[in-house]
Amino acid sequence: MRRLDFVDSLRGLAALYIVVFHMTLVPDPHLEVPHWAQAVVLNGGTAVTLFFVVSAFSLCHTMKAHSGQPGAVTDFYIRRLFRIAPLFYAMLVFTTVRDVLYFGAWHSVWEWTKSVLFVFNFFPGSEQGIVWASWTIGVEMVFYLVFPLLFARFRSFPSLMALAFAALLWTVVFHELVVNLAVPAAVQANFYKFSFFRHFPVFILGMLCWLIFNRFVACIEHSPSVGVALILGSLWAYQALLNGALNVGFPDPYYWQAIIYSTLLLGLAILPTPVFVNRLSLFAGKISYSIYLLHPPTILFLIPVYRRIYGLGLPISASFLLCFGVTLGLVLPASLVTYHWIEAPGMKLGKRLLARKQVAPVAGATSPQPI
Repeated sequence: MRRLDFVDSLRGLAALYIVVFHMTLVPDPHLEVPHWAQAVVLNGGTAVTLFFVVSAFSLCHTMKAHSGQPGAVTDFYIRRLFRIAPLFYAMLVFTTVRDVLYFGAWHSVWEWTKSVLFVFNFFPGSEQGIVWASWTIGVEMVFYLVFPLLFARFRSFPSLMALAFAALLWTVVFHELVVNLAVPAAVQANFYKFSFFRHFPVFILGMLCWLIFNRFVACIEHSPSVGVALILGSLWAYQALLNGALNVGFPDPYYWQAIIYSTLLLGLAILPTPVFVNRLSLFAGKISYSIYLLHPPTILFLIPVYRRIYGLGLPISASFLLCFGVTLGLVLPASLVTYHWIEAPGMKLGKRLLARKQVAPVAGATSPQPI
């Protein structure tokens, strides 16, 4: 199975986008953003939607290569667990120690248990997890759990469209259930915002995007102008989203983000322009998981540095870009280290377990007896 560079690049760009978003908003007061960048930077949270679309797309691409093999579903779960858990557990330990030493805060055994089992998304008040920004991991792990069933059952456009509309209707019902929970309004809002059920339609749209790619893009040569039209169309729609012009069609305009990013993904599948698919985006895509989990504590550590940079009297644009450069200067090397020392060994361990699983029946088989 060949890797799709445009998918890896979008994953990397999403990671970098979320870094600049959190770099701006984590410091209190927030960093001042130059006027020309405000709309884009302050909507960096949409990068998570891109992560979810790309995740569903790439899972379908990978599952297709393994479908039909004995034990494919078990193999899928093993690969996903050893892809996600090692770095997450390392960051869970780091966060626990940091919170005790830096904030004087202790996490209960119950909170720890919910994180270890990846079930924190289902508990109001705990949905964001202990590890900073790990709410997306809680959402992703639930999707991994149900994905093999979805991929086996929903393989046509009508069935996936029906599932997408069913998921969208359920979000409306789920929202009404959440607002009637006996918890504070702020807890209700966060529980709905970060819940798997709110984000589930985005994954379905990612699966639809892959189905379009598999049926009409991967096996058919298209004119580059089709790719250009899709890319530019997605960028036009994105600016409309930033300007609040897409608050139609959905009770929650959040889902327009998935449509926009799916369009961009298909455009890059046809025309992987270097503007998006390049050495930097591919490198960031390779270590995007480490970038995502390492950048929040790095930003916390750098807040005094940001203040000093902004105190130098430089133009706002120069101060902002310098802060971003310093952030990447720490996050990227650290992410490369954790990728090679935690992520890669975890994936290798998963592959060894899969290899043993495949060899075990052969080793235990008996030779046929002569008749």
